[in-house]
Amino acid sequence: MPENWIRKQTLTNAERYTTDELKEMEDVILGAEDRLYNLEYAVFCELRDKIFGQMKRIQDTASVIAFLDMLASLAYVAEHNQYVRPTINHNGSITIKEGRHPVIEQMMTKDMFIANDTYLDDDTQLRYNDVRKFGRMKLVDKEGYKTLKPLNQLGKEPFEADVNEIYQRLKNKDTAIKTALLDQTLLAGIGNIYANEICYAMHLNPQTKAKALSKKRVKELIEVSSSILNEAIKQGGTTIHSFSANGIDGLFQVQLKVHMQEKCPQGHDIKKISLNGRGTYYCPICQKARR
Repeated sequence: MPENWIRKQTLTNAERYTTDELKEMEDVILGAEDRLYNLEYAVFCELRDKIFGQMKRIQDTASVIAFLDMLASLAYVAEHNQYVRPTINHNGSITIKEGRHPVIEQMMTKDMFIANDTYLDDDTQLRYNDVRKFGRMKLVDKEGYKTLKPLNQLGKEPFEADVNEIYQRLKNKDTAIKTALLDQTLLAGIGNIYANEICYAMHLNPQTKAKALSKKRVKELIEVSSSILNEAIKQGGTTIHSFSANGIDGLFQVQLKVHMQEKCPQGHDIKKISLNGRGTYYCPICQKARR
């Protein structure tokens, strides 16, 4: 056995030996990984400090690049879709020739989207503020606009509704009468607030099946609907919360009997439920459900 061999471990039927040279090599290998990590961390810290010293310059450069990228993207889209930059004036007139919608026209097949012209030069204002986010605005030609969807699907307003026609349609509806009243293909112009008020005025439970109404009750339904809508129009509509159009509030909300009320005119507690996803107010006593 060489004299420089050093016994390290006794194994079954074997002995393990090492040398001073192998010990040194083992130490070098085991310490190399730690030294590598330390070296990498030192390089990282040096790079981090250099970047931090140029932080303002880097951020300003990134901001300029982002702005240029935005302008380049808008320029590409404008050129690709043939958009025209509008000229802003302060004389109270609006002139739009071949106006388009950048989103809708991309969703429609070729040649389905028709560009529209709009001219407002008499100091009038066109405003659209949909609090409930249910509505939509569409610019169409005044000739034949009633033949376009969804206008051609609207039912008649209560003022001109035919009792027999409404009765025939209701008797096939298995939905609640409140839900049927909101169906604009049946009767146009009745919103959620007025549907609640119509049901109360008729002492009609809003959950009553539409098909359960007799022809006499349908006639009453049309008459009450017309009366309430006429009064609402006379009062300038119903203003909800803090919304008003052009600073003008409707006044019909002061005449509401059940909608958003705590007590009905008879002093009974108002109950609120949800029918087909719509808030429904009614008086369980004045509007008892018929069995």
